[in-house]
Amino acid sequence: MGKDILSMLPQEIEGELAALGEPKYRAKQIFDWLSRGVRDFDEMTNLPKALKEKLKAEYTLYRPKVLSKQVSKLDGTIKYLWELYDGNAVETVVMSYKHGNTVCVSSQVGCRQGCAFCASTIGGLVRCLEPSEILDEVLFSQLDSGKPISNIVLMGIGEPLDNFDNVMRFLELVNRPDGANIGMRHISLSTCGLIERFDDLAERDMQHIAEDHFLWEVVDPATGEPVPEGEMGELVLTPLDKEGIPVLRYRTHDLTRVVTEKCSCGRTHARMQKVRSRCDDMLIIRGTNVFPSQVEDVLAGIEGVTPHYLIVVDNETGLDRMTVNVELKPEAFSDSFEVMDNFRQMVADKLKGTLLVGVKVKLVEPGGIERSVGKTKHVRDLRK
Repeated sequence: MGKDILSMLPQEIEGELAALGEPKYRAKQIFDWLSRGVRDFDEMTNLPKALKEKLKAEYTLYRPKVLSKQVSKLDGTIKYLWELYDGNAVETVVMSYKHGNTVCVSSQVGCRQGCAFCASTIGGLVRCLEPSEILDEVLFSQLDSGKPISNIVLMGIGEPLDNFDNVMRFLELVNRPDGANIGMRHISLSTCGLIERFDDLAERDMQHIAEDHFLWEVVDPATGEPVPEGEMGELVLTPLDKEGIPVLRYRTHDLTRVVTEKCSCGRTHARMQKVRSRCDDMLIIRGTNVFPSQVEDVLAGIEGVTPHYLIVVDNETGLDRMTVNVELKPEAFSDSFEVMDNFRQMVADKLKGTLLVGVKVKLVEPGGIERSVGKTKHVRDLRK
């Protein structure tokens, strides 16, 4: 097997071509052909023959084969079984709605999550799909069905977050305006709950703001004044297409950052980072705004602690006092008082450096922080 050029971004193809002694502009031509479902270098009619021969020697293109195609007589839903290059097979489903056509794609051959209700896990995980293979599910479902795809759901075989890097690359490829051009708001990723990957997904800054529909602002939640670009604040939105009942400067109470530099996908619309917390979660400790998400971020960067914590605020001494109960992992627990006290002081120092207010830290043994059902309560405000 040669290298997988279909999983590459245009700038990566440029690097590959430079190594072959070819001009960069050919990368755009190749990416355009690949995005249209062409899987034979000889069919790329605007490439010179010598370059085609180089590409055939270095890279492998494979067109998935339809092993089975079932069409519902009720609503026209189409279920495909695609054969991959190694003989494995995955399912893809095309569904038509009033708002457009949706394709449900697989991300793995098999699955290892063990969900009792799902047949995908019966044989366990065979392998993860490459970005190109997930992309081909979209492209060839569209080409074979004749239905232009406007929406994608990653709800087929496999757990998308268990194939994280390949799924992220697929999303980059399918979202590109010079590729399939399917917007992130038209893509849903379903997971059985690999929570350790949630923050990794949110940190990708993939959520573009539709600036042709919304005027956005980020303001200080206390004063309502704009914050410097890139700083965290409350997101305020004004819809531009509301006619009957206009909405002006709607305060979402979501705390986030908005970045405006050009995205790697080529779009220039601003991107909203993940919502860190809510304004109504904010605590004011001795005149300083403190958010539980800040505590969460600090603890996430410390080896030896779990994600479970509890903030207790009181004013028994006449001044606001904040105590953070931090749960240790078993391997971090020690019988040595000195070791534990040094660890506690290290956590307290890191929290103070972020929160800009001193806090008391209590170390709790593994399993010592109460788990709750539903929305986790991280704060107990005992102030009178």
